[in-house]
Amino acid sequence: MIFLLIKSLDEVKAYAPFDAVVTIGCGDACPWMRAKKFIDWQIPDPKKMEREQFNEVRDLIGKNVKALVGELIKDDKSSESIRVRRNE
Repeated sequence: MIFLLIKSLDEVKAYAPFDAVVTIGCGDACPWMRAKKFIDWQIPDPKKMEREQFNEVRDLIGKNVKALVGELIKDDKSSESIRVRRNE
């Protein structure tokens, strides 16, 4: 069984600015959070979908998250490389 710990935005805003803030284009107003990058994935709201469609959306989110993490790691390594060269 998987347990998720969900935090409110109020509980995490002290950690801002974030590397990225992602919205999913569901049409709801999203609160503003300080971030280096803002991304909108335009992913359908799975709330009322059948299980198969829901799983497709879940998999799409997982794929996008993995790609974003890879991009952020790459960006971080590039930034670190630039900082190291400046300090030499």
